[in-house]
Amino acid sequence: MQCDNKDFLNRVRRLSGQITALEKMYDDRRTAQEIVQQIVAIRASLASLARLIVEAEVKGCLPSGSSGQPVSSLVDTLFKVS
Repeated sequence: MQCDNKDFLNRVRRLSGQITALEKMYDDRRTAQEIVQQIVAIRASLASLARLIVEAEVKGCLPSGSSGQPVSSLVDTLFKVS
């Protein structure tokens, strides 16, 4: 079992940078297409991060919580968000 906290933090930081770039794009009055492309990239990054979190749960890298919900519940939640 391998738990890579570094990958998680790198992805969160990358997302933070993407969101900051989105704000700057809006302030710089970039085209709607460019802004929407950035939003699509952010959504893809969020989905990737969500998958990473579910994988970490399966590997036992994250606590499953006190609710006792199975991993399938996490997967259902992931697909509702996607």
